[in-house]
Amino acid sequence: MVQPRSDTECVSTETTDQSSLSDLAGVREAQVQLPRVRVRCVSGQELYIDLDCHASVKSLKSEIEQRCQVPSICQMLLHGTQLLLDDDTLPHESFDLSLVVCLDAVIHEVTSGDQRQQIDGLRCLAVLGPKGGEDALRAIMKRLEDWDDFVRSFALEALSSVAERGAQDAIQAVAALLQHEDSDVRCTAVQALGIVAARGDEHTTSLVAACLDDGDGEVRRAAVKTFAAIAEKGSRHAINEAALRMESAISEVRLTASQALASVADSVHVDAFRAAAALLLHHNADVRSSAINALRLFVAKGDQQVISELQAMLGNEVAEIRVSIVLALQAVSEQGNGNVVTTFIQTLRDESPHVRKTAIDGLSQVAHVGDQTVVTPMLQALEDTVEQIRV
Repeated sequence: MVQPRSDTECVSTETTDQSSLSDLAGVREAQVQLPRVRVRCVSGQELYIDLDCHASVKSLKSEIEQRCQVPSICQMLLHGTQLLLDDDTLPHESFDLSLVVCLDAVIHEVTSGDQRQQIDGLRCLAVLGPKGGEDALRAIMKRLEDWDDFVRSFALEALSSVAERGAQDAIQAVAALLQHEDSDVRCTAVQALGIVAARGDEHTTSLVAACLDDGDGEVRRAAVKTFAAIAEKGSRHAINEAALRMESAISEVRLTASQALASVADSVHVDAFRAAAALLLHHNADVRSSAINALRLFVAKGDQQVISELQAMLGNEVAEIRVSIVLALQAVSEQGNGNVVTTFIQTLRDESPHVRKTAIDGLSQVAHVGDQTVVTPMLQALEDTVEQIRV
């Protein structure tokens, strides 16, 4: 027969149970206390990382990559003088490690003949950024002239992370590729200059402006974008470089040059206008047309200062130049501009039939329908001795 326990025994047993639970909680707390590793970087930065009980060197490297943007493949971890391998298991107590950045493995990937390895290596260098230094920069430069456009695109991305803007060694290395026989490589080099050059760098602006003359359309289009990215708005140097290319005998070059000129015209655009206006006086009609196109791109419709300066140029003695100036006025005038309408009406008395015909066309574009000031001059034009004007 089981004897009932006394109250004292019950209390004693309950106390013992509570004590055991407390001890067990203490043991559990001790068990979950994770080891901590201190990682010292060459730069002097220190990282403190709590480790899982079964952590490996590989998992620790992944944590370091997330914390300080050094890819695992670039990490060498030293415990004292011992190099830790990826598969090594870390000790269960706290300890110190030294982190050394080593590019050997990643540069081997970048310079390999395998596209996937090249791209993986370039991605790593992009993550590493300026910490990669000159070795990383040299490896990236080699891939900028790769035959594979996919690889070149990753090289550009890596370059944007590794190279500091304005670094002359990077600019010189990229500039050398502007003479490459492969137009795709030249195009990539132009894009790369937009990444490494500082805004306002006149030397690089000239290098890019020279690419507006390139025989390949993709290179010229890339040059327009890079020119706009690095040239200062309103820069007289940039404006002159673009205007120079607008005198090219090649229509495609003149087009891209006019786009480049428009991209650097500032809100006042005095220098840009004067550059275009000077080209309106050029002996070549195609160059004059490019100047008109440039004005159309950067002059606001109805800009009275520009209109006034163009009106003053109508006194030029060369009829074909007066034609271009009338076309320029038409390009920058908004519909209903009475000042320009009056100018065109006066130009109907020009001695050149070509100028008169151009003024009639201009009136049809600028004057409002039903403008009574235009009716009489247009009726008089029907009596012109030149049949082409009457028609």
